[in-house]
Amino acid sequence: MQTPHEYQHSYTDQKQQQQQQASLAKKPQGAAQNMDDLDPKAKKAILVLPLDLKELSAVAGKASSLDALFQLTLQALKTACGPALEASVFPFTAFHFTARSIAHELLPAIVSRGSNQLFAPYIPQRFLAHYRAGRRLVSGLEALCPDDARAKTFADTPALAQFDDKWNLPVYFQLRFQEARKALEDAVRSPPSLTDQDNKMSPPSSSPLALSATRAVWTGVLRCWREDVWVDRLTHRFFKATLQLLKQYASWVSLGLGPPPPLERAGLSPPKHERKRSTASTQAGGGGKWSSAEASSLRLVIAVEKDIQALCSNVRHSLPGTIVGCVCGGHDGGAGGDAEKKRTQATEMVTSGLSGVIGELERAGARAREVAARRIALACTKNLVTEVPRIKQRYSMTGNAPPSTALAFVQSILTPLREQLEDDDDDDGDGRSKSAWLVSRVADLVTDRYRVAVSDLLAVVQKTEAILSRLKKKKGRAKGTGMSDADKIRLQLFLDVRRFAEDLAALGCADDTTKALQDLVQLPPSIPKPP
Repeated sequence: MQTPHEYQHSYTDQKQQQQQQASLAKKPQGAAQNMDDLDPKAKKAILVLPLDLKELSAVAGKASSLDALFQLTLQALKTACGPALEASVFPFTAFHFTARSIAHELLPAIVSRGSNQLFAPYIPQRFLAHYRAGRRLVSGLEALCPDDARAKTFADTPALAQFDDKWNLPVYFQLRFQEARKALEDAVRSPPSLTDQDNKMSPPSSSPLALSATRAVWTGVLRCWREDVWVDRLTHRFFKATLQLLKQYASWVSLGLGPPPPLERAGLSPPKHERKRSTASTQAGGGGKWSSAEASSLRLVIAVEKDIQALCSNVRHSLPGTIVGCVCGGHDGGAGGDAEKKRTQATEMVTSGLSGVIGELERAGARAREVAARRIALACTKNLVTEVPRIKQRYSMTGNAPPSTALAFVQSILTPLREQLEDDDDDDGDGRSKSAWLVSRVADLVTDRYRVAVSDLLAVVQKTEAILSRLKKKKGRAKGTGMSDADKIRLQLFLDVRRFAEDLAALGCADDTTKALQDLVQLPPSIPKPP
């Protein structure tokens, strides 16, 4: 219960505040306005009372309540300070009312009286909601500035710098990055498994990905740019995190696969440019970190290669749009200005920044393709390298008739490749078109090994033929009328290579794939060419 004296004193204070605000409203816009024109109680009524700082503790952790409180504060400031703001427009006065009065009183009060929960980054989702509510408050204060000069002064005010520094964005980023990185590390901790394909979970805006590691890296990349994660002032860090995740995945694939298997395991020496690398691989034990039988299976390698293709396509085509959508019209505000020009420039920068990691992914994919192709080539040449030398045994001093058809082993040379293509057809119904690279590479590898085997056999045949010719000449024997053993071997090689070329053509290989091999087995004029 107020005494008559206290009641009179309170009534007088209220009357003074009303008269002061009424006098501000009546002053012409050309008149200079300064906070010194207001007595301390009126100043507090205008700048502090609109935000009930006691409510900060109550709404900490409730983002919607905090945002509503800040918006009510802005509305109260517009109402209470409207006349002063209108009267402080350049060139009528040099006073920066928003920066030197409103922000000077309001922002430090929030920093000093706000609870620890308001700025604590250790619960990322809550911190982000608080941060965005604070950014909307700052944007609202900036909107109170009547011209660009006042807006610049507001942006440079120490009170705003102190308010911005209170938000521990680096810690928030580390927590978010750890979430994405942990998911990927959990997925790559063990070799990939074909059972991964049973889980058809696919992240948004992506081609279906077969393996859990590929899904984890793509989901982690998209996570960096989600509305409930990304922050404008951390764009550079989230972009760096994106590159780190993709590089970690590419490294996991390359180290897991290891170098392509050396082809001398099939009984033939590799080309000169591969011998040094193959020797080093053998000395080091060969293979990659995926040492289990399942991880080294051909189906697994093909699945990895398909995943890398899909991931490269996503990174090249959809990811730049996602990033640019955040930067040029993101969740913290619009682009402003010439939006189209800004978007074009941002797209060019993002595409350029992603080019390096795309190259690493493509190299990892190339390694997977080479590993898969060589494993198939090894299976294809396993019988070839033993059957070709036996042709000499079939016709040397045996009296066998000249050949008329290709040997049976030729038909089975490409069987491993055909089986792989059939598996691809079962998986997606379009294996032949999607595995054209596999057919081409395996054809080159097998043809090259076939050429080496034929070349070695022909060299032995020519040497043997020269020795026999000298012996016959020395003994004065005349040449036989029938086909010589050497010509029978040449004819058999011709028939075999022709059948091999037909089988390759049936798989869609170009005619010139076996040209060097066919040139090697061209029949001499003395041998009639079979139909």
